[in-house]
Amino acid sequence: MKIGILGYGKMGREIFHAFFDQTKHDLQLIVCCRHDTEAHAAKVQKELDKGLRRKKFSAEIYQKKQNAFSFTTELSPLSGCDIIIESITEQMQEKQELLQKLDAIVSEHCILASNTSSLSIEKLFSNVSHTERCLGMHFFYPVKLTEFVELNILKNTSDIVIRTALDLANLIGKQSIVFSDVYHMYLNQFLSVAVSHGIWLLEQYSISLEQGIEIFSTLFPMHGLFGLIDGIGLGLLQQSAKNFRLQRLQPLIAYSDNWMHQQIEKGCPTASNTFLEYMKQVQDSYSPYLEETACDMQKSILSVLLNEAVAAMQETEHPDTLLNAIWDVVGLAESASTLYEKYG
Repeated sequence: MKIGILGYGKMGREIFHAFFDQTKHDLQLIVCCRHDTEAHAAKVQKELDKGLRRKKFSAEIYQKKQNAFSFTTELSPLSGCDIIIESITEQMQEKQELLQKLDAIVSEHCILASNTSSLSIEKLFSNVSHTERCLGMHFFYPVKLTEFVELNILKNTSDIVIRTALDLANLIGKQSIVFSDVYHMYLNQFLSVAVSHGIWLLEQYSISLEQGIEIFSTLFPMHGLFGLIDGIGLGLLQQSAKNFRLQRLQPLIAYSDNWMHQQIEKGCPTASNTFLEYMKQVQDSYSPYLEETACDMQKSILSVLLNEAVAAMQETEHPDTLLNAIWDVVGLAESASTLYEKYG
């Protein structure tokens, strides 16, 4: 199978390696990016050489992988791909223009997938022909550590396209969960609910961000509840919220959207990995909180997340997979059943 990857930033690079590092399957990977193609190719070659020296794979596989990748600045080499995964910057117009250009050069049977985490799938593909071969294929960062892939499908995405995407995810050891309509990007919606309720609790209990991190650290040990904001960045979080469509989540998400807007107006950077440092600099510490306060806050956020999980599970064909996916993405320490038994 020939796979095209459009964009080689943080996510594009991880998606490339998710497929390229497989040794059991014959895959041809073509990466289209704006610049540094020779440097990117040299780095991949260097990693291959290191893998051979350390005997991570045989000489036969080494030779095969040497011929299984290429980098280009032009779209034309993608013309023979079976699937192209778009992973450029989260800008609607730029994505639309590139998808239109791809539409003109690829086969009508070439699957067009977008890794978008925040933009409307319908709008992204609105100017592309044969939209039955289009879908969102959202990988989570870091790709090598997360277990799930979101497939966000259009109303007319064909069954064979969905099946192919499921098989591709399975090939790299990922479970997939299929979402449509208002449930598009549901895992991000759930993540946004967690962050939003955490922000609300800080305000209600007059707790500083630093104290909130401490209170929620045992519940969210993977990256911390507010570490999720830091990793994504306020700019992208706000953009995501504007495209969420599940109505029962809107009031809470709108609350945090307003809060984030206020922080940005005060000078908080919108890029990833800037939020926590900024908040430490500008936020005053409050008086020590009581253990009872911490317990109440933990119960409150868990009740919201458990209730939302139950509501969503009732509307999916694979409730166990959904539950595992949302727990994996948010990074909760304990399973839903364990938390239910502990907190009720």
